[in-house]
Amino acid sequence: MSGPPSVPALRAASSGEHLWVAAPARPDRPEGVRILHSTRGAVRDCGSLDAMPDALVAADAQLWMVMPASSGGGATPVYSVRATYNPISDRWFSEPIGRFDVLPSIPAGGHLSGAASADRTLLALQGQAPYVLLEQRGAGWAEVALPSGLPGGTMLHQWPSRDGTGWALIARDGDDLRAWSAPEWTSGGAPEWSSVSWPGSGAGLGLVVSGASRPTVLRQSADGAWSLAYARADGPLEIAAFPAPDTPWTVVGVGDSFAIVSVSESGEVKTARIDAVEGTVGTATALAEAPSTAGDWLHLPLIGAITIAALMAAFLLRPPVGERVPSLPAGWEPMDSWRRAVGLALDMVPGALVALALTGCEAKDLLAMPAWTAATAKAVPSSIMLGCTALWCLLWEVAIASTPGKLATGRSRIVRVDRLSPREQAARAGGPAAEWPAPAATRARRAVRALIKGIVLFAPALAFLAFVHPMQMGLPDVMTDTAVARRRS
Repeated sequence: MSGPPSVPALRAASSGEHLWVAAPARPDRPEGVRILHSTRGAVRDCGSLDAMPDALVAADAQLWMVMPASSGGGATPVYSVRATYNPISDRWFSEPIGRFDVLPSIPAGGHLSGAASADRTLLALQGQAPYVLLEQRGAGWAEVALPSGLPGGTMLHQWPSRDGTGWALIARDGDDLRAWSAPEWTSGGAPEWSSVSWPGSGAGLGLVVSGASRPTVLRQSADGAWSLAYARADGPLEIAAFPAPDTPWTVVGVGDSFAIVSVSESGEVKTARIDAVEGTVGTATALAEAPSTAGDWLHLPLIGAITIAALMAAFLLRPPVGERVPSLPAGWEPMDSWRRAVGLALDMVPGALVALALTGCEAKDLLAMPAWTAATAKAVPSSIMLGCTALWCLLWEVAIASTPGKLATGRSRIVRVDRLSPREQAARAGGPAAEWPAPAATRARRAVRALIKGIVLFAPALAFLAFVHPMQMGLPDVMTDTAVARRRS
């Protein structure tokens, strides 16, 4: 190979977790350069640009796009977009929605020699010896003092370091690399520069890899072969060698490993994982497009409709009241709401253990209830837990008119509620003290009550009735003339 090494043609940036790609227009979508975001193996379209950006800079879940300078050497437009995770739908979306943020343009000042993120802001290096380093501040740009004697060919890059700087000025010094960083610098301050030499890492330099957890370079040998290497103080450590793909490509860091990213002629984004330990290169696989969330919300209005229908049924189909009011057996009182809540939590433990065992999920995943989670797959563990709890309560309540949770929090049980006139209610209040057990509701009523309770578990909004009813009777109790009660102390 004669002349300097070539540079991978694909524009991409990585923050380690988030991958951003500037893909040329597809044949079926010729509107411009597409900005794609990928995480967790799925890719989604964030919008399009009229031209290919000169630089992409990624930090955490944010991307900056530095565009070519305006015609005639004018200012350089800069755009930004952020990926935001929605835990309800288990999907990522872009902010601002449907467009890019327009940031202050970089003042006219010559050739762009790289850009990087620092302290949640953007830095841009302009010119070619002498250079000008600019920092975006508010609605404009401010100049940052540079170290003296920067050689020609200096570039600004993301550059991981032990001091946590995350960016550096990089220049070749023969076959070596020299990096200038400002460890103590913060936005708006005056930097104190220090430099480090990386022997041998500049030979055949084609790219400084973004998103890597350690300083990493992509190099091209004299015969045109590409290799990936860690930059070290005692010389580069080769990670893997590989042939260049036939389509536009580049290499980015992904966590503690790397990936060759390419875009096919049809517009598919493909990645081939590079194992940093074994030095192997995997097969290039296309990233799946993030699925639409439209169908994920279908069960939420259904649950809402069930909730409204159940509440209407509670008032329309409840036993006639007239002048008779619900009354508990003599010597018994309604179970406190907080005791019932604690008892239910105890009864949910077996179902939670079953869900953890079957799905292998973490305990926090059980909080993704189907009533407020659009991603049905994410609600599977909690659905298993609620279903097992409903079955658990059905078996216990039909068998002994109580559950282990109710017994543990006050020896309460499901009792029959009689509807008495005021005179009958006064007579019962003056009767003898209750004996254990109290008159239980029939098994049929308890079974119906347990089935309605299962609906309430999946539509927890229905549980509010128990907190406003004077006898803490919830929807299952009102519908079956039962109550959860304990002996009056």
